[in-house]
Amino acid sequence: MQLCCGIASATVLCTVFYVCGVGMDILNSREWAILIWLVAAIIALIAMPSTRSSLGSLVAHFFHWKLQASIIGATLWCAGCVWVLWRLGLWTDGNLKTTIVWGLTFMIVTLFDVGTSKDGVKSLRSLARQAVTFTMVVGFIAEFYTLPLIAELLLVPFLVVTGAMIAMAELKPEFAQVHSLLNSLTALIGFGILGFSFYQIAIHWRDFATLGTVHEFAVPVLLSFMYLPFLYAYLLLMTYENASIRLRFAAPDDSLRRAAFWHGLLAFGPNVDLFGRYVIALNATDTFDRARIKVAIAEVRGVRRREKRPPVVDWNKGWSPYDAQYYLATEGLSTKDYHRSVADWWAEAPSIEVSGDFLKDRLSYRISGTEEAATQLTLELNAHRPGDMAIADRRFREVSELLVAQALGDEPAERYREAIIAADEGALEAGFLKVTWRYDEWGKPEYGGYSRSMRIFHPAHRDPFGLDGV
Repeated sequence: MQLCCGIASATVLCTVFYVCGVGMDILNSREWAILIWLVAAIIALIAMPSTRSSLGSLVAHFFHWKLQASIIGATLWCAGCVWVLWRLGLWTDGNLKTTIVWGLTFMIVTLFDVGTSKDGVKSLRSLARQAVTFTMVVGFIAEFYTLPLIAELLLVPFLVVTGAMIAMAELKPEFAQVHSLLNSLTALIGFGILGFSFYQIAIHWRDFATLGTVHEFAVPVLLSFMYLPFLYAYLLLMTYENASIRLRFAAPDDSLRRAAFWHGLLAFGPNVDLFGRYVIALNATDTFDRARIKVAIAEVRGVRRREKRPPVVDWNKGWSPYDAQYYLATEGLSTKDYHRSVADWWAEAPSIEVSGDFLKDRLSYRISGTEEAATQLTLELNAHRPGDMAIADRRFREVSELLVAQALGDEPAERYREAIIAADEGALEAGFLKVTWRYDEWGKPEYGGYSRSMRIFHPAHRDPFGLDGV
């Protein structure tokens, strides 16, 4: 009931403004439709007691001083960028709406993304690549001419509901046909909208082919590139703040913490990646003193040199960690940097989804060993029930066989393929090396899950916890 009242109130209010011509020169019919449904959703959330308290908590978090300071800083920076473009004759009053929409979407969203991203500078490179893409050009053309308001009001909720149904259908293999049908339907609608825009452009070519149109397309692109230095500075600030917090727990006193922070800052400066590694190296020790600070800086610099020019590793010591981290690159399982932990050296790849419904089955890969060489390679599958065990198990066998082939060669990989099909647990020897695999269940049979793991041990491997071969 509250939802219906909210939708009705918002629709009446915004429709009155639309009919009276308020904002007609500012917003097009698609933007009016989105605004109407957005206002309706907000009114409905406020009207329902079950969501009102959560909405209030969300608003309170939004107005936290750190978040507001970040948004204000970004806004001031972008205002300066707009001033520069205006002075260069690349921005006019006609680009105001486009600039505001860009600020409410790209500026704020990317600020949150960079603040929570674990990829560091890589996230900024991704943003730079996305600034000009074919999809963005198509989107600009599709937005240039819009349908009548009634059609847009019907289209917006239809696309939202269809998108939600597609996301749900992806989780269930039995809904594959529905998923394909919905994808085809949305593609058809998209081509229809794009065709309508092309048709309008063709019959109103003189209105489209103007300097104003060039500005409308170029302004968001230019602002996106000009925004990157601010995002990098923001990323630096976040990295330094997080480092200061982590050092507060690791350093025995404030003077040592400040010394560690400033030594790292002088050694690595604006290099976010190396500074983050340095903090990890400081935390991966039982003793924290000024001598350890120098050792950590030297370790990080040494690893960086070896990454740029990987040394040849004596086979008697293990695999080159700078080769092993890419053994499963074709499967999306390249590890991050190889670094010291409390007990040994290791690197891990972000896990990937292989199958599953709401709870995804995931594969993970890591290497461990000494500073010079990797002596153990591990692949793990964590799967949930109910789920498609056949898909998860087949994927595990395929990737684990590839890892054996990369580390040991084709002949051991062939023997491993036959052995893992024959038994859920086992071991095989390949020269002086050993491959083990095991299966473990957890939770209730109908609701729990299971894990599969495969490990390749080098003779030089020494497990710090005394679990060699387990």
